[in-house]
Amino acid sequence: MEKFFTPEEKSYMHRLARNAVETYIKKGKTIKPENVPQNLDNELACFVTLKDRGMLRGCIGTLEPVDKLCNSIVEMSIAAATRDHRFPSVEERELDNLEYEISVLSKPEKITYKTKEDLFSQIKGRGLIIEKGFYRSTYLPQVWENVSGEEEFLSTLCVKAGIGRNEWEKLEKSGIEYYVYDTIK
Repeated sequence: MEKFFTPEEKSYMHRLARNAVETYIKKGKTIKPENVPQNLDNELACFVTLKDRGMLRGCIGTLEPVDKLCNSIVEMSIAAATRDHRFPSVEERELDNLEYEISVLSKPEKITYKTKEDLFSQIKGRGLIIEKGFYRSTYLPQVWENVSGEEEFLSTLCVKAGIGRNEWEKLEKSGIEYYVYDTIK
């Protein structure tokens, strides 16, 4: 990924995400970013992941840029805290325990492949989007830390998308399109 962020910009992103969640949970208000570093004023896609004592508490983002990065961080932070359908909304008593992780995404690139090994070599360690008809899902690169290998990664991503667990094994006959991307955490 071409774009990198300074330690000061990363610190700003972290403070912005925390402030957005805390203000929304405590006051029901959405903050407006102030004194925004120039790199965060660009349109970039991001995901915000919330963890409570190391356990996933919410994760929401966009695969394509929809706004300036600073505004997307505010929106995705609030969404991760209140609109991730896997979890109830974050409550005020949980705020002190939350850990914030912001992943800024590169532009997704469609891949082609001939064999299972070719597919594996192109996706290993990267973020992946799968699409088949109206079904679409993604895993951030961090998910690789929690799976036993490429087959589990693809199988669980297919289930997440709502298609058959082993659909990916049909390779090009499956009708699945694959897009890879990288992130800066």
